[in-house]
Amino acid sequence: METLSELAGSRRIPCAKRAAGQDVYNNVAREGRTASHASLLVLESEAAHGFCLRQRIECFGGAATLVRTVREGREKLASCASWTGLIVDVRLNDGSGLDFLREARANGVAVPVLMIGGLRDNTLAHAAFVMDALYLVKPVDDVCVEWLVQHDPITAKAVSVDMRSRVQSAIADWSVRFGLSEAEISILLLAADGHDRPAIARIRGSSEATVKNQISALFQKTRYSCMREAVVRLLRDALRS
Repeated sequence: METLSELAGSRRIPCAKRAAGQDVYNNVAREGRTASHASLLVLESEAAHGFCLRQRIECFGGAATLVRTVREGREKLASCASWTGLIVDVRLNDGSGLDFLREARANGVAVPVLMIGGLRDNTLAHAAFVMDALYLVKPVDDVCVEWLVQHDPITAKAVSVDMRSRVQSAIADWSVRFGLSEAEISILLLAADGHDRPAIARIRGSSEATVKNQISALFQKTRYSCMREAVVRLLRDALRS
């Protein structure tokens, strides 16, 4: 299965409106095996941000249990088997959120996960992606919280297949709607995968100046003023497709 970065680095840009991965997800949903109510475990070291996340989860119809340490997270995870998703801060008061997630995956926890941090970091984004988690910089956009509340696939594989197929479908729509070039599509996919401009230039084998010009052309076509805005809009289109 290709990651978004691998897809962006190839010439096989998606053009189908509907990918096989989306059918996998829909088949699961039709069988009635998804939960009707989201129950999310939130590990957040900052009390104010954790409270804000819980409010937003509840606004979207879910329920959230908020803890601030790895120890509390382990206890809550072990005491309940009905969690439908996790939000995990990278830096917790007594340890690493990545280590917590790595342990949870090793123990068979296969629910969707949002990994959150204060800074854009390619290493963290890659580490989270390897464990089928989406790394996001605070503050977390509502569309991602809504997705976590409303989607409860049976396995982490279903999560990654569904998410990637939806992004591929959305990028195919964008390529037609905005007349994006192959380079602009590749850059957008890499940005959605958590890479900054220097990393995108390195992956594409281009200079940063070239990538900067290509990003400027992308903004002119889409009318967005920054990459974060473009990526959030792309994810919104993907998650609501």
